[in-house]
Amino acid sequence: TENGGSLGYWGEYGAQPWNVTGPSDVALDGSGRIFVAEATIINARQSGLQVFTTDGVYIASWGVYGYSHDPGFFVTPFGVAFGPDRCLYVADAELNRVQVFTSDGVYVREWSTPCYGITINDAGDVYVADARGNRVRKFTSMGALLTEWGSSGSGPAEFREPHAVAVDTAGNVYVADTYNHRVQVFSGDGGYLTEWGGFGYDPGQFYRPMGVLVDGAGNVYVADTWNGRVQKFGFVPTPARTTTWGNIKARYR
Repeated sequence: TENGGSLGYWGEYGAQPWNVTGPSDVALDGSGRIFVAEATIINARQSGLQVFTTDGVYIASWGVYGYSHDPGFFVTPFGVAFGPDRCLYVADAELNRVQVFTSDGVYVREWSTPCYGITINDAGDVYVADARGNRVRKFTSMGALLTEWGSSGSGPAEFREPHAVAVDTAGNVYVADTYNHRVQVFSGDGGYLTEWGGFGYDPGQFYRPMGVLVDGAGNVYVADTWNGRVQKFGFVPTPARTTTWGNIKARYR
């Protein structure tokens, strides 16, 4: 449930299509199907992407393990997300590309970019977390780069291996800044808004968070990975910014 009550689980370690090994991300298609990305593939029989019902019944899998840039090959499919075009976008951290498929696994297109986590806003713009480059990149749904931001460091708009990214209904972007042990929030074009967290084990602190999600009510869920837990936070208000009366008059004159 949204407050952490267990409703059930499925999966076990193994190489059969219905086993779940190293799951890194999930996406729902709106028709009762869950798509699971497996960043750890233990042998070539595993596809990297599996489809289940919400009760855990195995439906299908697709993809081929291998260091090939042909369509449908995966090595480390770390992030998955559905866009408003009802296509599934898959970020492969090892092959440095985003592949796009229909919900039935038919290849549509791809583009090259360093990527780990991935999310898509209501307009269809695609955001990826580039952990190696310490930045966030924003693309059109066709793969044209719109903007990017970030650099290595621990200050505002700086990152240390960000692994996940999410958007809220207002278009703000939430980044799991993994090795800075925090979440940073930006406008849709990369303007810094706020942050919270810090290393630790208490509520509100993180130890290498690698997942983040925002629901329709503005609640923020963080996969606090190395603390072995999920933390839920309420709506994050946009901080007030100080200015002068002269600046206001000049802006609206």
